[in-house]
This record gives sequence, structure tokens and C-alpha cells, in this order.
Amino acid sequence: MSLRNPRLWTDTQFQALLAWLHPDPDQAGIAYAKLHRRLRLFFESWRDSARHAEELADAAIDRAISKLAEDPAVATREATAYVRTIATYILKEYRSQPQPVSLAIDPPEVCASAENRCLEDQRCLNRCLGRLSSEDYELIIGYYAQEKPGDAVRWRKELLPRKFGKSYGALRVHVLRIRRGLEECIENCLKGG
Repeated sequence: MSLRNPRLWTDTQFQALLAWLHPDPDQAGIAYAKLHRRLRLFFESWRDSARHAEELADAAIDRAISKLAEDPAVATREATAYVRTIATYILKEYRSQPQPVSLAIDPPEVCASAENRCLEDQRCLNRCLGRLSSEDYELIIGYYAQEKPGDAVRWRKELLPRKFGKSYGALRVHVLRIRRGLEECIENCLKGG
């Protein structure tokens, strides 16, 4: 998604976000999951952004991490309110842009309208997915493959964490890292790399 920060944040920057959310590391993970859920619900509440709520919530968090890294004084503000304000700007930016082309596997009728671009997207997506470890591949496909919204929530929050032996928060962070790597790989591939 074009609203995502192309610069990958470091673990130190992510830890700074967690510390901003809560000084206790255990509570910080819970606060992060709660913040992400609130952001996702915020974007889902708008019909035009509901389809991309997960990515837009990630973009808001990316931007908050970037702002915090640029200016540590941001940490003096209330984290949830600050990130929520960022989310409103993300929503405005999203609405001002043409709808992004999805790199998900498009049905043949979608590809027929823009065949060359669609085939190139598919080639790059498949190439980058093929570079993942089998566990990361299974995780990313499992995380995003659910079609029914109710089933997807249960799958992501209960069944998938149990399957991989991780908490939902840890699983979510792992998925974010995999997805960032995929986005970078696809971008490089589309540029001819």
C-alpha cells in the first residue's frame, strides 16, 4: 500500500514505541495489540477504507514509529490519542489517492483488463513468496487467506497463534516483519531487481 512508510523501522525504534505505550514490557505488548485493534476498527468504520483497514492501521503505526524516531519529544504526548490523530491523516491521504492495485491473487477477469501489469505483479508476488522459509510462508498465507471476516478474526486471534505457539501480539509482529520483507522484495522485483 502506498501509504506505508517505505523505510523499515528497526527493533530499537519498535521498542521505543512499545515503551511509549506502556513502561512495563508485558503490558506494552497488550497495549500495542489494543492500539492496533482500535486503529483497525477505526478504518473499518469507514466504508471506503474498510477493505484495507489492516494495512491502514499498520501505516498509522509505521508513521508513529517514524515520528517518534525523528522527535523523541513526541513521547511526552499521550500515545493512543497521538496515533489516532495520525490515523485520521492516513485516512485523508488514502481517500485522496486512486485505489491501489492489489498484489493478491486476482481472478482472471481482473487480470484481463490490465494483463501485463497483473501478470508482472503475480510473477513478483510468487517469486517473493517462494523466497520465504516454509514456516513464514505458511504463516503469511494462513494469516491473510481467510475470506469470511468472522472466521478470519477467530483464525488470526485464536487458532493461528495456537498453531505457531506464539501469543497474538508476537504473531502479529512476526507477520508485520514478513510482510515488510515481501513488500520490499516485490517493489525491487517490479523495478527490475
